[in-house]
Amino acid sequence: MKTVIALLMAVLASVSGFSQEERPANPVRILTAGQHITPYKIEVTFSKTVHILFPAEVRYVDLGSNNIIAGKADGVENVVRVKAAVKEFPGETNFSVITGDGSFFSFNVVYKEEPSTLNINMDRWMNPDEGEKKGGSSIRVTELGEEDPTVIASVMYTIHRLDRRDVKHIGCRQFGMQVLLKGIYVHKDLLFFHVSLTNNSHVPFDVDFMR
Repeated sequence: MKTVIALLMAVLASVSGFSQEERPANPVRILTAGQHITPYKIEVTFSKTVHILFPAEVRYVDLGSNNIIAGKADGVENVVRVKAAVKEFPGETNFSVITGDGSFFSFNVVYKEEPSTLNINMDRWMNPDEGEKKGGSSIRVTELGEEDPTVIASVMYTIHRLDRRDVKHIGCRQFGMQVLLKGIYVHKDLLFFHVSLTNNSHVPFDVDFMR
């Protein structure tokens, strides 16, 4: 009986060893070519700033090292500015950007005293043919939210060209000056007030623009 038990134990041990050889303790999955995100390569310098225009608002910026500084440009949502924090830093560093439309951008950064370009439009970089058709860069101003500034300019031009007076009896006239509210218009979450200013006083002042 002892001999039989010993043989069974030997068989079980050999099966267990074979099973362990078939199944690695720490399996590793290999990334396929389609899962790799190819980084863009840009050049930065210490004395100049590189501006990168993205197709949507920037939500996240992460730097690979302290050799560079980067962040959203003041007052706009889709522009990142980046420059070298250390003169002639060696080798290469990187940074990543995530935008509001869910896009992920990765950049490899090298130092160059005179970068080949200081202003980069990522929409055109990714779709060069489409960028040429658009003919311009769309900067998203914080005060306008998600709205394209070119659309806002078109709305304002239309209001000015039609010059309608949909609102009456709201205004003020005094000392040869007059202010009239001619219309109130809505586009999404924005209000447009059509105002007329007239100066017939002795003050030599011509209305140039309003903000």
